[in-house]
Amino acid sequence: MTKSILPALAFSIATFLTSTPAAAQERCELDIVASPQIQQALQKSSPMDFEGFEAFCSALQEEQLQITIRSDLGVLRNQGYAWVLIQLKRPTTGAMSDAAETNTAIGDATEREQVEQMQVAIIRDSLASMAGNLRTYLVSLEQVQLEQQMLQRSARR
Repeated sequence: MTKSILPALAFSIATFLTSTPAAAQERCELDIVASPQIQQALQKSSPMDFEGFEAFCSALQEEQLQITIRSDLGVLRNQGYAWVLIQLKRPTTGAMSDAAETNTAIGDATEREQVEQMQVAIIRDSLASMAGNLRTYLVSLEQVQLEQQMLQRSARR
């Protein structure tokens, strides 16, 4: 896991892998970079418990990758809305995948807490979708890194 990220923007989510008492003590942590508002919303929510989380989290840890989350929420004309954009990031190079998970939700929620719950739900859904298509995101990140290397080589000439 990356050791040097801005504490104000970095956030690790500890997640229980299964519901059995013996396994409940084992944790896998996603290295998530997000705004303080998103961090607070995620801290209030339940653990990430989508299918395939274990393999997803382990793969990201093994590759020393971060999840970057951009999101916002609000209320407009008596309807709550939330949107999210999630990408993979390799902190050692700063490369971010071109492929991204995006999601938007609109509902009757008008209280901030309700809209935050909607936001957390679409973050969880987007992470689950990313987990199901992880290879696509890893290939995208690799392509970005190769392009960065090519640009660096050509700049040296």
